[in-house]
This record gives sequence, structure tokens and C-alpha cells, in this order.
Amino acid sequence: MPQLRTPSDETAADTAAISVTIDAACRATGLGRSKLYQLIRDGELRIAKIGRRTIVPTDDLRALIDRHRVPGPPAPSPKRRKARVPQARKAA
Repeated sequence: MPQLRTPSDETAADTAAISVTIDAACRATGLGRSKLYQLIRDGELRIAKIGRRTIVPTDDLRALIDRHRVPGPPAPSPKRRKARVPQARKAA
């Protein structure tokens, strides 16, 4: 008899969503619905339609963000402390 899997047996890879709804995509990206639909209309974001449901593959959301990344400032170099030169004491 096959062994049944319990929820505790599932790994993160088993439960990772491969697609999300439009509302979830908005929450995940921080973009509004109008902007998301504009990106879909412009062909920058692919979707899947299953019945009346519109879903967005999570890989496509990540690709969208990666395409729009801007280079940040270079990482600051570690500050070096200047060697302290002992000063001669003044005679009192």
C-alpha cells in the first residue's frame, strides 16, 4: 500500500507557488493593479488564463524585476585607519 504524505513531509520546494493571482502579484511586487495590467498589455509580463482566473507565473515576476534593476552605487571600500605616529612629548 502506498504511504500517504503528511504536510510535515513537504519541503519548501513542494509548497513554493509556481504562479500567483493578480492581487498576490501586486502585493509581491509593490505595484498597483493598473501598472501590472499595463505591463501585461505591453507584453512585459506574461500571464496564464485558466477559465476566468488570470495567474502570473512567479518566474515571470522575478524576470520582470530583474529586467528593471538599476545599478546601485558601488559598495563602500573598508575604511583604513591611518597609522598613528607617536608625537614627542613636550618638556614641561
